[in-house]
Amino acid sequence: MKTTDRIYEWIAQQNRLVTIKELHDNLDIKQSALAGFLVGMCKSGRLVREKIERATTSTGPKMQWAYKVVAQTQQSEA
Repeated sequence: MKTTDRIYEWIAQQNRLVTIKELHDNLDIKQSALAGFLVGMCKSGRLVREKIERATTSTGPKMQWAYKVVAQTQQSEA
């Protein structure tokens, strides 16, 4: 199975916004590689991304990107 298909299926099963860290922890793919795959999948219209507040904000950015699957009807229109 292709890496992009694994990522897509895992995000689709979650049925919510997921972060790169969650993908890394569950799929054991490097975060740097995941970032590239996710950009490609967003450009192709398979995923969308939104900024969400970080759960732990002691240091660093207060917001982070989260990804979700685009609905099938929206994919066919694109």
